[in-house]
Amino acid sequence: MLNDDYFYQLSHLPLLDQEYINEGLAAEYQLPAAEINGVLTPRVTKAITSSFNDSKFIQDLRQKLNTHVEVVYFRNNPRTLYDWHSDISVNIKKSRYCAINFLLNIVHNSLTLFREPTTRLNYNIIECPYILYSPMLFNTQHKHCVINNSNQNRYIMSVTPFNISYHEALDFFKTYTIDSY
Repeated sequence: MLNDDYFYQLSHLPLLDQEYINEGLAAEYQLPAAEINGVLTPRVTKAITSSFNDSKFIQDLRQKLNTHVEVVYFRNNPRTLYDWHSDISVNIKKSRYCAINFLLNIVHNSLTLFREPTTRLNYNIIECPYILYSPMLFNTQHKHCVINNSNQNRYIMSVTPFNISYHEALDFFKTYTIDSY
């Protein structure tokens, strides 16, 4: 079992700038709802406005990967579980196979886990070891969950290069460098 099939720490890239951290912590978040007027709404608490969309990093991803890129802030509320899932999309035009995630705050008793089946009801778990403000390439196609067993909100900024596989992104990021976002 290789952890770099689940996630890869992009430690050669800079830490996230304080302006984007502050923006994510102060953003207005949309709460998830099951269904409104027969339309399914987002399954996670998120804010979709970010000035990071205008950064050199995002411009580089759009140009060099030749794809649409979106930035979203996610919030995991206190004492919650974002249940096991993979980000498999039925939308052919915008499939989310990977993401570059930045942890915006330290929350003790909070975990992001992947699972790998061993027997019918048993799994090995792999913890994603986020480093505060540091980019983590995340394979969204593997089953994962977020547990926030604390009394604080947990915040992540997530960058999605659509229709790019995790392994394509990994190959790209192994040679990509930038001094600041």
